[in-house]
Amino acid sequence: MREDGVNPFIRRFAALLGVCALDLKHRDNAGIVMRVLLLLGITLWLAGCASSGDVMRNKPTFQASTVKTDRQYAECVLAHWSRISPAARMMEVADGFQIIVPNATTEAEEWLVVRSRADGAEVSLHERVEVLAMRAYRDSAKACL
Repeated sequence: MREDGVNPFIRRFAALLGVCALDLKHRDNAGIVMRVLLLLGITLWLAGCASSGDVMRNKPTFQASTVKTDRQYAECVLAHWSRISPAARMMEVADGFQIIVPNATTEAEEWLVVRSRADGAEVSLHERVEVLAMRAYRDSAKACL
């Protein structure tokens, strides 16, 4: 605690959240900041509990077709993704293959669907969260085309 009675932790997060206009010297305003932080934390925690079905409901972040067979393409992507995440796994389904990368809190972080076609394969990549850090998965999917 500082001499003004406001916890430095609360002060830093208030500044991060742009709550600078609040006078943190008053306990009521510090309580508001704590409530906002608690609500934000609960929201993020619940967002992390998304299921694989939630990933598939997301619009694909990448779609393409290839002249490779579904198996050739899926094995190529699996080799790349396994270097990024050893937990990556491939499943054979009725119309092709699916490659899934789980994380600690969800069944699927990345979900690649490879459907067999007469002239090769059709590919769609679904991602739980589209961020730059995950671009390696997308880039690998493109590189295997």
